[in-house]
Amino acid sequence: MARKTDEQRLQELQETRAKLAEREKGIKARLSAKKRKEDARRKVIVGAVILANAEHDEEFHDYIWTILKNRVIRDTDREFLGLPPLTEADRRRINEADAKRKAAQKLRAKKSDS
Repeated sequence: MARKTDEQRLQELQETRAKLAEREKGIKARLSAKKRKEDARRKVIVGAVILANAEHDEEFHDYIWTILKNRVIRDTDREFLGLPPLTEADRRRINEADAKRKAAQKLRAKKSDS
């Protein structure tokens, strides 16, 4: 049997690399799908617990309702939840609060890295 040339060995390695890359892509896709499913499940469970508690605790219900009024910004989501539409002033206030929160998070992360 004749020895393989360097070109043939290189071709085989490239083919192997391509096959491995496809396998890696498939595994990453499955892991990503699993993570999304787990995240959705977590949200459903947490939401169910919060809703059940809100049904029996008026103060907690009001607290959650205030959070929803201040944090839900998509018009379709607000409509689905029965929240009034946001005014432009509300949108500006929410965006400013988000910017402040993100800046504070960056600062905390920077401090923890030091």
